[in-house]
Amino acid sequence: MVSREVFISYRRDDTETEAGRLADAIRVHFGEDSVFVDTSDTRFGAVWPDVLRKTVEQAAVVIAVIGPEWILARDEDGRRRIDDTEDWVRRELELGLERGKTIIPLLVRHAKMPRAHALPQTLAPVASMQAFSIRGETWTQVFSAPAEQRPLLDVIFLTKDLAIAVGAYGAYYDSQDGGKTWNARKVLQDDKHLNAILELGDNHLLLVGEAGTMLTSEDLGKTWMQATAPYKGSFFGGLVANDGSVLVYGLRGHIFRSADKGKTWKAVENKSTAALIGGDKLPDGALVVAGNAGKNAQLLPVIAPLASSGSERG
Repeated sequence: MVSREVFISYRRDDTETEAGRLADAIRVHFGEDSVFVDTSDTRFGAVWPDVLRKTVEQAAVVIAVIGPEWILARDEDGRRRIDDTEDWVRRELELGLERGKTIIPLLVRHAKMPRAHALPQTLAPVASMQAFSIRGETWTQVFSAPAEQRPLLDVIFLTKDLAIAVGAYGAYYDSQDGGKTWNARKVLQDDKHLNAILELGDNHLLLVGEAGTMLTSEDLGKTWMQATAPYKGSFFGGLVANDGSVLVYGLRGHIFRSADKGKTWKAVENKSTAALIGGDKLPDGALVVAGNAGKNAQLLPVIAPLASSGSERG
C-alpha cells in the first residue's frame, strides 16, 4: 500500500464535492500519492477496516471535512449516525485521535464547529481543535484552476458546423463553424465539473457532471434547464441505447436509466461500488461500463436493451 501523508475524512451525503476538490488540490501541490480519500483509493477487494487502520496510521494529518449535515445526518431509524459506534466517519476520527495524529477540522458551506457536548465522548477533543472555515467564494479562489488550466472532458459534433465542448469547473464552449472558433458560455450557477454531454435525439441533449449536476436542452444547446437528478453524487458519463433510452453512471457504481429523455430515472442494479468512468455500446446494442477499482479496471456485466420504452421512475 502506498503511504499517504493526508487522510481526508468526510460524510458522502454532506461534503462529497468539497472532499473531492480538496483531494484534487492536494494532489496538484504535493503529488498524486499524497492523499487518501474514500474508497476511490481502495484496491478492489481490500478489507475496508484494515485499509482504514493502515492509511490513518501512515498519514501525518487527518482532515475532517465538516458540512451542515455532518453531525445531523441520521440513519433509516432516525438516529444520528455520529452516535453509532460503527459509523465510518466516527471511526476514522477516533482512530486518528488514538494514534495521536494531527486532526484539522475544515468547515465548509457555513457549517459551525460542533460543541463537545453534542459529540460522542470519544470525539469530544475534536471540538477544541483549531478549525478552518472555507465558504463558497473562498473555495473558488483557492482551489479552482485558471481558465487555461481547465481541462475539457467531452466534445460532441451535432452537425458538421455545430459542436459543444464541456469540462472542469463549469467549462462550456460551443462552435458554429465546425470547430474553427469557439464561444465560452456559462450554463451553471456554480463551477461544478461538466463531465459528459449526450445527444438523445429530437434536438434533446443531456449534460451530466459533478455532485448530481444534470441539465437538459430541447433545442440543441441554445437553452439549458436544470433537471432533477436521481443521485446527488457525481456522474462521469452516459450512453444512449438503440431503443432511445439513456444510461448515466458515476461514483460508487451508481447506474441510472431513463426512457423519457431524462425526465425520470430508474436505478440499474450493480453489486460493485467501484467508480464507473467509461462505457461503450456493443454491436448488438447492449451496453457495457467500466469501473475504476483502485489500480484495477473492472468490466461490469453487459446491460441488455430495454424490452419496451415505457416511462421509468426512480
